[in-house]
Amino acid sequence: MRHYPVSLFDTFHDFPKMDLFKNFFRDDFSENSSVMALDIREEDDKYLLDAELPGFEKKDVSINVSENVLTIEAKTETLEEDKKYHRRERYVGQYKRSVSLGDNCDATKITASMKNGVLTIEIPKVEPEPAKQIIIQ
Repeated sequence: MRHYPVSLFDTFHDFPKMDLFKNFFRDDFSENSSVMALDIREEDDKYLLDAELPGFEKKDVSINVSENVLTIEAKTETLEEDKKYHRRERYVGQYKRSVSLGDNCDATKITASMKNGVLTIEIPKVEPEPAKQIIIQ
């Protein structure tokens, strides 16, 4: 089932509605992937996204921004058929999370770091351009 972008603070996620991120983040869950846990924090000059990716290395994770949508993808190990598991509870497959950025985000200066299985993405803020007034002639 495909979930189209919804607000992170919509009832879809059982979070209370908040105006803090109004028109900033919109979220999309990919088909055939598990949802990674994602925290969003705001500071005076930037937004910070923290994604839980336990057991991943930097080489397993890709971050892309296209048309004002930030996408995080991570692939886990494949199931080894020759091993005899008595129990297998860890997720095997792909994590993917897409988040729409607002007008006050500077997509050209996004940085990322990863430590102890937590990916931190820093999105600097910019002043949105004022609305352009059009004069009727």
